[in-house]
Amino acid sequence: NNLKLERGLSEWDIPQVLQFSYIWQLPYGRGKRWGGNVNSIINGFLGGWQTSGMWRFDNGQPISISVTGATAPWGYSASNPDQIGRLITYPKSMWFKTNPYTGQPYGYFVNASTALEVPPPYTVGNASRMEPNTRVPGTSNATLAIFKDVPLHIREGSKLQIRAEAFNALNHPQFGGISTTFGTGSFGNVDSQVNSPRQVQMGLQLYF
Repeated sequence: NNLKLERGLSEWDIPQVLQFSYIWQLPYGRGKRWGGNVNSIINGFLGGWQTSGMWRFDNGQPISISVTGATAPWGYSASNPDQIGRLITYPKSMWFKTNPYTGQPYGYFVNASTALEVPPPYTVGNASRMEPNTRVPGTSNATLAIFKDVPLHIREGSKLQIRAEAFNALNHPQFGGISTTFGTGSFGNVDSQVNSPRQVQMGLQLYF
């Protein structure tokens, strides 16, 4: 009943995050570094473009490991395995490759069978509430846009903005849905993609 033993990382813990955004006006067209003297037709097509981006990289949230096949003491849940070693993860290139000895994908964990075990009957597993050293795959994502303002003479300051935006612009898959119930045949399988493939949209915005 010592609740201090449940002390651990928050499930939202992400120790390193790099995130930045920007807007950059391309230096081409009238009044710019290049193409300052181009005619109005070329300037209308090629001048005045801007680009923006939002980038995020992080190393993921910690993993919670549960267990099946354990018999817990009365009044307790058999939610934790016994941890006898540090879990190690495979690189992404190995997750979906077939292990020739088992016929199953290698999955996420290298050494689950030697780092974890089902606790003895009527005992509480000693694994941490959240694994301190093993995390879900982190984020590597970019949202990019290119746009151009076309002045209008409807009223002062009016303009038409032409936009093209790409979400997950580099089409990087972010995997998740890792099976974390120790004792099942699917433990460690990477079951799903948790982001969407590249999506592109175009639009017009009228400012008046």
